[in-house]
Amino acid sequence: VEIKDIGDSYLKSVNNDDGYNIVAIVITGNGASSIQDKSIFFALTGIHAREYAPTELVSRWAEEDLINQYGVDVDITAMLDRTEIHL
Repeated sequence: VEIKDIGDSYLKSVNNDDGYNIVAIVITGNGASSIQDKSIFFALTGIHAREYAPTELVSRWAEEDLINQYGVDVDITAMLDRTEIHL
């Protein structure tokens, strides 16, 4: 699991003192020998201010199903060994 800076907000791109960095959580396994051998899954949630459920659901999916079950569940382990998930 890694937190990756994927860009800047509009305000930061206009004035570096304002705005914020846009970050993504990257979840992957150790199976493929290089990043080029892995598929990428990208999910974007929390786009609108009052959309609480999608962000919470994806966070729980990442923590409870992906991170905690890696190495335990055969299907999740196989998926993460072949995929990079960006949330």
